Amino acid sequence: MVAAIIFWTIMGRNSVATIPCQVCGDRSYGRHYGQWTCDGCSCFFKRSVRKNITYTCISGHNDCIIDKARRNWCPSCRLAKCFRLKMNSKAVQRERGPRCVMPAFATTESCRSRDEDQSKGNHIELEINYSVDDLFVAAMFAVSQSVLLAFTTREERRELLIEKYPHFLALAISTADARMRKHVQHVLPKHLEMNSEEFRLSICILLCKMGSSTAALSFAPPLLPIYTHWLSIHCTSFSWPSRAHEIIALIDEIWHDRTNLDHLLSRPAADLIDRIFRL
Repeated sequence: MVAAIIFWTIMGRNSVATIPCQVCGDRSYGRHYGQWTCDGCSCFFKRSVRKNITYTCISGHNDCIIDKARRNWCPSCRLAKCFRLKMNSKAVQRERGPRCVMPAFATTESCRSRDEDQSKGNHIELEINYSVDDLFVAAMFAVSQSVLLAFTTREERRELLIEKYPHFLALAISTADARMRKHVQHVLPKHLEMNSEEFRLSICILLCKMGSSTAALSFAPPLLPIYTHWLSIHCTSFSWPSRAHEIIALIDEIWHDRTNLDHLLSRPAADLIDRIFRL
């Protein structure tokens, strides 16, 4: 559980909170615009306010039920519920970027405000490397916990991570928050932030693709359509149907890309991977 919290903190998100989303009742990921909300409702509110969208109630009565199963049915009633809960639209308008989060393995003194002057190049480089290292370790931990590796030995998992880590590092960087992306977007320009379930399914899809060349995953390729279908269902239920295609396109690009990302790490990947077996 601690490692999961570490991962989503580095990725720019909070771990699942015990308080449900106040708008639809789904799992929340912390407070957004003054209320505990899930990713879907938080993004819906932000998008609606930023674009100043005016919706019309699909029933005409302005009393549609907004819950986990029906939150996408009527955006008018969904937005009205957000305002009834006093979600802060002014916070959307003045929002410039992600909140400063503490790297997983940093001390309190290591956390830097994004408004702090960072004119010293060597200091910036050290901070970037430290952050990418932590992102890498956390992403590798998430891969090692995948259900597809449940029946592999500790050594098999380690060997697989060392051999296949470039794909997962690319996935983690491509889906990281803007605080991280601004330092590495010249290497991997395509970007698509994901929630925890989307990232989990993306890992599974990559592992299935690796099955044809990895003995420990030889059983996995036939599962690829299943995980792709699950991703489609999740995106249709919690965001929008075309999002699944966007994620699959990103995964395919990562799968075929051969960009070397080792220079983003401060030490050999194998040394960093060994850290997850000590967590």
